[in-house]
Amino acid sequence: MNEKAEAESTSTSNNETNPSGILTANNNNKNSSKSSSSKSRKKNRSLLQSEKKNNRTSTTAHHSSTNHSNKENDLSKMAASSSSQPYYLNHVRGSTRVRHASQRLAAAFGTLFSSYLLCSYNSSSLTSLSDIGLHISSFQQVLIDFGCGFGVGSCIVLLMLVCEWRMGWIRIVGFGWETVVEEEVFWINFGWDVLFHLGVSFNEEVMLRGWMFTLGCHGLLAFEQFQTYHPTTAANIAIASSILLQSTLFAFLHVSSPGSSAICLLNLFLGGIAASLNVMVAPGGSLWLGMGWHFGWNIGMGHVLGRSTSGIPMSCKVVGVIPRPIAVSSSSSLPSSSEVEEKKRISYEKYHGGTFGPEQGVLAPLAYVLGMAMVIWLYGWEHFGEWRERLVMMNVSESN
Repeated sequence: MNEKAEAESTSTSNNETNPSGILTANNNNKNSSKSSSSKSRKKNRSLLQSEKKNNRTSTTAHHSSTNHSNKENDLSKMAASSSSQPYYLNHVRGSTRVRHASQRLAAAFGTLFSSYLLCSYNSSSLTSLSDIGLHISSFQQVLIDFGCGFGVGSCIVLLMLVCEWRMGWIRIVGFGWETVVEEEVFWINFGWDVLFHLGVSFNEEVMLRGWMFTLGCHGLLAFEQFQTYHPTTAANIAIASSILLQSTLFAFLHVSSPGSSAICLLNLFLGGIAASLNVMVAPGGSLWLGMGWHFGWNIGMGHVLGRSTSGIPMSCKVVGVIPRPIAVSSSSSLPSSSEVEEKKRISYEKYHGGTFGPEQGVLAPLAYVLGMAMVIWLYGWEHFGEWRERLVMMNVSESN
């Protein structure tokens, strides 16, 4: 204890007698601490830079690996699209289809009832249910006309599918009674789809081909400008003009449909011409032939063959169809998902119609022309001459 106290006393006395020594020691300590601190900072900066470089390298490698994996996944999804997910359609639940079908059926009954009122309580003898093609000469003839139209519409839709499949634009991935929602029943959904398209067919045919086209011919013939022509020539001009007006409206009714474009409008314009022909060649200008074609086209394309019909959503289908996958060689780098989608769109959609459906494809005009040829083969031109003569006679009697 005495030695320790003596040492502390000696140190204290030395500090008191030599203050400059204390300053020198302090300065040395400060310089050494600054030097060590500077070295430490440099070392830390070097470590940080090295760590950042390693992180960038690992991040780049991770992104590259992730992108490669994502691209492979995208391609595998493209190549092995599930058979339970039909191709390029706006899918709906069965309950949604019930609502849509109810609305279409209500519109069809409203069209029928309003047509009956207008034809029954019209003071003019010009308009009757027979004039707009809703007459029923016999139920057998109605069934024959509707059945022929259904057969024509279904056949040309099937031929389009076969051609697209043979050309490699689409793939058939399965057959079955599939619904969009697994727990729903196929036949219930399909029944509501049938009612939906029956309502669509009836409503559009009566409004466009019955009222607008048929009565449009009568209205145009009533103009004084047509009186200068021979009655048959005037009737031909009126018919052609009414076809153009009706077909234009029919095409533009689909402008807001999913995936529509100028091409689909041109194709549907030709479809409107084909629908007008159905009226002219059917016995007595009946609409039942056109309704059968319209219904067979829609139900066959959308719910049997699994294709989109003017972007109309569906709840079930029989045939599973997907777009043909993009083939990528093993030597080439894998394209990104956006590049795959763009290549698919450019390569195939302009052929098979994409989201809108075959009505926007390159085969649609040929299908419409083939359908018209089939109708003429079945019915000939005999009824057209009778229909036009009746149009002329009604116009003459009305003018007198």
